[in-house]
Amino acid sequence: MGIFSKLRKPVTPADDKKSEQIKAGEKTQVSATPAAENKPSGKVNAGLLSLTNSKGQEIILRPMITEKSAHLHSLSQYVFEVALRANKVEIAKAIKAMYGVNPIKVNISITVGKTVQRNGRVRGNTSAYKKAIVTLKKGESIKIYEGV
Repeated sequence: MGIFSKLRKPVTPADDKKSEQIKAGEKTQVSATPAAENKPSGKVNAGLLSLTNSKGQEIILRPMITEKSAHLHSLSQYVFEVALRANKVEIAKAIKAMYGVNPIKVNISITVGKTVQRNGRVRGNTSAYKKAIVTLKKGESIKIYEGV
């Protein structure tokens, strides 16, 4: 424990006074320094909430526009490529925040990356991705898909 006590910042009387004021519920003024402005405050921007989860990872990567997804529009279903670690609840919250529609059902499909031969003996892998099929109520739609 001697190592940690050397690394710990000594408490000054001014710091001790601030902690007493905070415990008592008094308001203190904090001066902003340039170093403090660069640090994240821990609050999530309202604009970023639609694209990221609580850990800051992106949820909705892009809409997938294919023949099959175009056919699913008539059934009020929309297809998105999502993050591999995203779950159904996070996807539903992100869709609601981004597009203002309430999904009633979310189906997930994971496509595993495959090994392919590139040139001669060189091998590579295709990317793995997760696809989410979001079902909306009858009459609701997402505007970016209209006319595709």
